[in-house]
Amino acid sequence: MKVAYLGAGAWGFCLARLLAAKGFEVVSWSIDENLVTLLNSTKTHPNLKNYPINGAITFSTDLEKALHNADMIVESVTASGIRPVFKQLKACGIK
Repeated sequence: MKVAYLGAGAWGFCLARLLAAKGFEVVSWSIDENLVTLLNSTKTHPNLKNYPINGAITFSTDLEKALHNADMIVESVTASGIRPVFKQLKACGIK
């Protein structure tokens, strides 16, 4: 099962990491290009260095890529960022 996980902060990273450890294919989306590059290359979050990724998880700034063929969407975006993200989801055809 593919999970589109929206948000790659510390909380989002932890929950996406747990889903990946349970065998889900996870694509974690973030607007932060530097963070996504770091997460893909080091497989650890800068605030959680003792918790490397275990399982199938990738990080992307491309929302459509994260949503493509997703069986489930999990939202973990900050309260201040949720409205713009939901607008982007609507533009991608997600209701």
